[in-house]
Amino acid sequence: MGIPILLTVWWTHRADDPFLALAYPLSAASQVVVVVGLLRRTMGVRTAERVVLAGIVVTYLGGLGVGVITAPDLASVDEQLTLSALLTVNLMPMLAYVTFDTSRALQVSLAIVGAYIGIVGIRLVPEALSGRLGGEATDYLSQMIFLLAAVGLLHVIAQVKSQAAEARLTAEAMEELANTDALTGIANRRQLHQVLEEWVGAAGADTNLAVVLIDLDHFKRVNDRHGHETGDAVLRRVARTLVDVARPGDLVGRWGGEEFLVIAPATTKDEAVGLAEACRVALSATTAPAVGRITASFGVAVHLDDDTAWTLLRRADDALYQAKAQGRDRVEIDVADGRELRASGVA
Repeated sequence: MGIPILLTVWWTHRADDPFLALAYPLSAASQVVVVVGLLRRTMGVRTAERVVLAGIVVTYLGGLGVGVITAPDLASVDEQLTLSALLTVNLMPMLAYVTFDTSRALQVSLAIVGAYIGIVGIRLVPEALSGRLGGEATDYLSQMIFLLAAVGLLHVIAQVKSQAAEARLTAEAMEELANTDALTGIANRRQLHQVLEEWVGAAGADTNLAVVLIDLDHFKRVNDRHGHETGDAVLRRVARTLVDVARPGDLVGRWGGEEFLVIAPATTKDEAVGLAEACRVALSATTAPAVGRITASFGVAVHLDDDTAWTLLRRADDALYQAKAQGRDRVEIDVADGRELRASGVA
């Protein structure tokens, strides 16, 4: 849209303004380069923004400078340095703070304001020294102060926004660290407990919610025979496997030690057993260097109307205990009216 406007203005006024006759075609050409670069993906958006801003600044300040310097008298200078010109120059630092980081934007803004002051000063300082400027000197000085104050205010606002963004990112990073298991990179006990409390608290009579508690079989032997470094590697491999098997919406975390927990929302009893069995099969097919095949026992519990997070976990733990007692590498589910063995294998 800007290119046709530039070319139209250039065509109609090129004979009246030598600077316009040269600058507007160059500005239009730079915009063509930007458009082509963006369409062909050879120019980044940030680079395109800077090229456009540079074109605006050079074209406008250049035209203004030519007009002021070549003005035959002070009345003609006043026609150039209107309120509209002042506001246009004031807009350029705003664009700079959108385009650049805070420190670079300050440098660009001061350069823009400095160029404007230089344009005004080249013509008006001699007039002021000769006494021909009179009271108008105060008006021009007020313009300079206004522009510098506007840049200062922009910089303060940009710094406050930057500091707020950094504080938010830091808070988010701290929150993530507080909710992430350092060894495996998945949810830790704190996050699991918070989420389960929230989901159980929001659960209604018709809510389907299940938990799968997982304990690695004979994991103490791994640490005793191969060392904790190997044990840590096994825990990380198990975490990756469980995350791969879990469905979108499931929360997988490390409950503690060699225990893991999967919280499965919108999951019926049969679906929870199927999820646990899928995890069991995937782990059974997983091997670790120097350790060999990895197996685990699974306890499943589904949400009941009077459940709290603690009672739901307790029933899952009871089912896990039964899986261990029945030979490990198996899935058991605990329900209100008794336990049901749903799937099993022998360690």
